[in-house]
Amino acid sequence: MNIFLTGNVQVGKSTILNRFISSHPDLKIGGFKTLTNFDENRGIYRGVYIVPATKFEVDYSKHSHVGTRTHKRDAYPENFDLRGVEILNSPGDYDLILMDEIGFMETRALKFNRCVLEIPDSDVPVIGVVKPMMKGLPLDVKNHPDTTVLEVTVENREYVYLEFCELMENEVLG
Repeated sequence: MNIFLTGNVQVGKSTILNRFISSHPDLKIGGFKTLTNFDENRGIYRGVYIVPATKFEVDYSKHSHVGTRTHKRDAYPENFDLRGVEILNSPGDYDLILMDEIGFMETRALKFNRCVLEIPDSDVPVIGVVKPMMKGLPLDVKNHPDTTVLEVTVENREYVYLEFCELMENEVLG
């Protein structure tokens, strides 16, 4: 079983995943997360970077830069296809694969898309965040037959966290 969280921006999707992961420190986690560089001086979001799931600091290298979130949103599919695929294909005996998050920036990253869609068919469970888009890669991820999608809102996020933990304990890790 694979479990993805969806919902509006800043409702707590990644926080739910991070809470679960931090409460299970013995799990060996593979996969990726995207981190945003927030420019505190200007009060704006800048670059979006893809890093291995276990990294907590942003890798500001050019090949990890996958997009921008300024007034004009740009995506760099070549970096998803290089760095993203490299991260997803990194060898390891993982208990869980993290994909945080799947959205619009990777639309033209065809190698990355193929890799993302192959992993849920493996024996390793996948958890992640998927944008609430109903097209492209987000829709393909949501429609995978072994995937459960939980919608997170500000009002239900604590309930969804408990539901997520129960699914993980009973269906995935059990």
